[in-house]
Amino acid sequence: MDYIERMEVELRELQEKIEKGGKFYFKEFENPKFLDKYQIRDLGQQIEHMKLYETDLKCRIAYAKNK
Repeated sequence: MDYIERMEVELRELQEKIEKGGKFYFKEFENPKFLDKYQIRDLGQQIEHMKLYETDLKCRIAYAKNK
């Protein structure tokens, strides 16, 4: 597996985490059962950082493929 394929695997795994984390975040935001307001805030920030990382990975993959 080359480095581009490894980045693509990492991207897919990250996207899955963003999706699952987002679903959990919105459930907790609407009706908190497991997290307090600070944990909900922190989870939201974590998901936003993960989305930024997703964008970076997409850019790196695109650049590497077009190099």
